[in-house]
Amino acid sequence: MKQIIALIVAAGLVLVAGCGRNASSPDDHDGHQHGAGEKHEEHAAAKKDAHGHAEHEGEESHAGEEGVVKLSPAAVAASKIKTVEVRTGSGWVRSQFVGRLDYNKDITAIVSAPMEGRLQKWLVNIGDKVRVGDVLAHVQNPQNLDTPILLKSPLDGEVLERKSALGTWVKPEDTLFIVGDPSSLWVIAEVREEMLAKIIKDAPAQIRVLALPDETLEGRYLRSSAAVETEMRTVEYDYAVANRDRQLRAGMFAYVSLATARVENKLLVPDEAVQTVRGKPTAFIAEEPGHYRVAELTLGEKIDGQWEVQAGLPNPAQVVTTGSFILKSEYLKAEMGEGHAH
Repeated sequence: MKQIIALIVAAGLVLVAGCGRNASSPDDHDGHQHGAGEKHEEHAAAKKDAHGHAEHEGEESHAGEEGVVKLSPAAVAASKIKTVEVRTGSGWVRSQFVGRLDYNKDITAIVSAPMEGRLQKWLVNIGDKVRVGDVLAHVQNPQNLDTPILLKSPLDGEVLERKSALGTWVKPEDTLFIVGDPSSLWVIAEVREEMLAKIIKDAPAQIRVLALPDETLEGRYLRSSAAVETEMRTVEYDYAVANRDRQLRAGMFAYVSLATARVENKLLVPDEAVQTVRGKPTAFIAEEPGHYRVAELTLGEKIDGQWEVQAGLPNPAQVVTTGSFILKSEYLKAEMGEGHAH
């Protein structure tokens, strides 16, 4: 019995000793993990420092100081940077309206048959030059079969349109020809009723058409309609526009910018020099070759393709036009790099 008790006590001592060793192992394990964690954090910090250093080196080629973009001579050449000097100036404040091109009705005539008959013969084609009295076509009248009716041009010009077809029975109300001078056309602007009192008629209109997207044409005021169109609530304003190269066509859609106010002696910056940076209008001042300072602007009215600068630019100043978007991209790229490094 005593031997059994002794064996039980000995076994208990062995279990207690084992438990003691197991209780100390988590501490030993935690200590090992903590050491490994410290090494891992140090390694990560070292990588971060190295990465951050590399980023700063990259940024130095773009922005050596706050609010400045720097480009190497090669980068300036590749970006095709162009600048203009901004100074005080004057111009027109404009509003844009939709419009259309039409024949100049002061030098255009419609030719029709003086009486009913059958269209018998064409004598001219579209594009032909004609003089006053030139015969354009023959119309056969049943009451006078031996002598055809001669349709003659009422003015010097060009055959702009030829309508109907041979053998067609035509009436006096039918248009058979349009003759005129296409070197001058009309632009008809649809001016909204609420803008009528603001239009400055003596100022030239600026006209753009889809066929010539890079050109701005100039129109001279002629007249305006005496009545308001009842559905659209607009009034037609007619302007004469030169068409020397014959690139314009009657019926073309047009955007017409009409003057509504005059601005005098204001600092003006070209539209292409203004970029939006973080939601604010911004320009880049060329202080020296490859050195461009960021200028946040306060803008006023848009004046003939330029913006009135109320604050943000010295007078005079050399600002970037072509290449300003590239400078914006470099500036934002440098800012993002600085934010990441910090």
